Amino acid sequence: MVVVVTDHGGNGTGRGGQDDLPETRYVFQILKVPGLPHSELANASNVDILPSTFKYMEIQPDSSWEWDGIPLF
Repeated sequence: MVVVVTDHGGNGTGRGGQDDLPETRYVFQILKVPGLPHSELANASNVDILPSTFKYMEIQPDSSWEWDGIPLF
């Protein structure tokens, strides 16, 4: 499994004060999972990366962790 993500985008070289910009709020993520056909998940979120990684590794998360995300596949 290969995962490429960024935690935030930006505009120019400034720091802070850009939370309302689309370039900051909407960022890319790429997952390549062996055996899974190509697809686009427009509503995927960065909080879905950890649950997806655990599913791929066949690790059952503890329900007390209360993750916000869900596996993407």
